[in-house]
Amino acid sequence: MDKNPRARLIISWISKSMAEALLIRQSRLVLILATTTQPPRVVIRPQHRDPGWAVDEANPSARVEVQLVLLTIDFSGDRC
Repeated sequence: MDKNPRARLIISWISKSMAEALLIRQSRLVLILATTTQPPRVVIRPQHRDPGWAVDEANPSARVEVQLVLLTIDFSGDRC
């Protein structure tokens, strides 16, 4: 057995307390970021000449950089 079980218990208790504090801090940071940052709203209307626009609702007059990713999806049902 250990020569000093009390010291081992204290070290385990301190380690557990530090892990809990880190977990609470990380959870709080995620919650703050999730509730305060909003992605820009993007509207696409293909029937108009301009295909769409992006608006940062927090600052509507600011320019917004948009990266468009097009995925090719086959809805015909034919699979090769």
